[in-house]
Amino acid sequence: MQPRGPESILTSCRSLTRIRAFPTLRSRRAALALVIVAAFASGPADPAAAWSPATRKQMVEDAVRLVPPALQRLLKRYRRELARGMTLRIPEQEAGHFEHADGSGDLVETATDTMRAAWVALQTGEPLRQVVTRMGRVAHLVGDLDDPLAMSHEDPREPLYAQDYARYVERILPKVRLTLEHRPPQGIDTDSLRSWSRASADWSRDFYDPIGRSYWVDGRLVESRTFDERSIPFGIGSLTYARAVNDLALAWMTIWREGGGDASGALYDRLIEVRERRAGDPGASPATQP
Repeated sequence: MQPRGPESILTSCRSLTRIRAFPTLRSRRAALALVIVAAFASGPADPAAAWSPATRKQMVEDAVRLVPPALQRLLKRYRRELARGMTLRIPEQEAGHFEHADGSGDLVETATDTMRAAWVALQTGEPLRQVVTRMGRVAHLVGDLDDPLAMSHEDPREPLYAQDYARYVERILPKVRLTLEHRPPQGIDTDSLRSWSRASADWSRDFYDPIGRSYWVDGRLVESRTFDERSIPFGIGSLTYARAVNDLALAWMTIWREGGGDASGALYDRLIEVRERRAGDPGASPATQP
């Protein structure tokens, strides 16, 4: 897979579909947001990751809005368990949070096993409270798959800018357009989940080097306050965050559907249908908000 250049990244940003501004949904998210805020405020931040605790919180909120109503109700009912699973990090399993190009790390395998375990839990009648904790764990690992800074450690200067970049992504979230991609896993079997996870990791790895290069201008380290909406970091932050929300919603929906849950009425499906319908109309703009 070839790395994306500046023009490709910015062109992709312009073509995304906005779905964030749905005022009628804000009050429904309030209770979920309060619990997740508390959990993430007390949870540890990843030392070298594009997602700050606040970014992961927003990621969960955005993904919850896209899944079927039955699953939404379950995630909100056990919101504390969802937040607990999302923030859980086990020191002995740190290799499960990265997948470096040199072959180190077990993120793809860990994410694959965790998604399949959540499906098995649904199939075997595990208490729903525990299933939701597993869904939170899925959320963390799927987010890791779309984190460029979890995909390599080749740049020795990364510690100098990693935290600044995470704060930058958090700041630009209100401006991010959330892309909708109809590319769910082809099945719930281990091979399908692994190939889907691998594709996400390979995609996000392409953005590792451009992030690092953006922080060095004329041989000097610059800060994110110098970036604007035309910058490469803005494009990468927008695309990778949007992809993470998309992948999380698809992972949850796949587990839920294959586990026998009621999958009707998902906002994700309704927006995809609208987008595809408009795409078939030569006079329609693909970036028009539903």
